[in-house]
Amino acid sequence: MDKKQLQGLIDLTYRLCGEKETVLLADRVRSLGYGNATRAGISICLDDMLIPKQKQVLLEKATKEVDEIRNQYSKGSSPTGSATTRSSTSGPRSPTRWPRR
Repeated sequence: MDKKQLQGLIDLTYRLCGEKETVLLADRVRSLGYGNATRAGISICLDDMLIPKQKQVLLEKATKEVDEIRNQYSKGSSPTGSATTRSSTSGPRSPTRWPRR
């Protein structure tokens, strides 16, 4: 199963079964992945991770976008061009509820 197929499975589970079952499925898949990685002897070290030079710029941009979306949401407007308009809203819990700061 590749990444795209896994995304499809998670999306279908959410649409058909709701949030709780989707979380349980995702947890089982994660555990399965860890179990297989353990058996295979695969490990990941922090030294293996490459941190992009523009990390701080990316984080600032993402934080600004999240703040703008939360601000628009608190005012009751629909953000355009944001992650909420690109994501699926046909699941059992629509629209997405953003946590307050």
